[in-house]
Amino acid sequence: DDHHPRENVLKMRRGEALTDADRAPWLLSLHEVLHSELRGGSSGSSVVLACSALKRSYRSLLRDGRPPPQPPPPPSPDSGEGNGGSHPPLHIQFVCLNPPRGEIERRVRTREGHFMPASLVASQVEALELGDDLAAVIGGEGEHRPQSPEETVRRVVDAIHQWLLRRG
Repeated sequence: DDHHPRENVLKMRRGEALTDADRAPWLLSLHEVLHSELRGGSSGSSVVLACSALKRSYRSLLRDGRPPPQPPPPPSPDSGEGNGGSHPPLHIQFVCLNPPRGEIERRVRTREGHFMPASLVASQVEALELGDDLAAVIGGEGEHRPQSPEETVRRVVDAIHQWLLRRG
């Protein structure tokens, strides 16, 4: 949330859903954070980033640092420039938390001091693209849904561990 341009925060506070163009500077900023942490850290560094990378194009942007196919808006002064794809792709694995919409709305409504209202959950659920670029979908349709935050964390860690084992 700290990496959203001010305009995005104000827009969400007004109950307006972000567009792909609104999200591009935010995602490029997150790519830069990931790149800095992974490339600047010691060999074998790992980073966990939690964000709403709802669409395949958003996940690609996080991985590759290239804007989505549509032209991004001009960068805002506080959003950073992004790298325009100058870095090699990062080795990132995505785990999707996919609880029922009602559960997401309940969690958002009970968050204190956050700028995103529960009314925006519908637009996020509609934007979600599940695909083969995800290592795991936790709480997806037909799957056992975690019963506690601790169980959710365990399942995320297990999914990442399995991915690391497959990577060798």
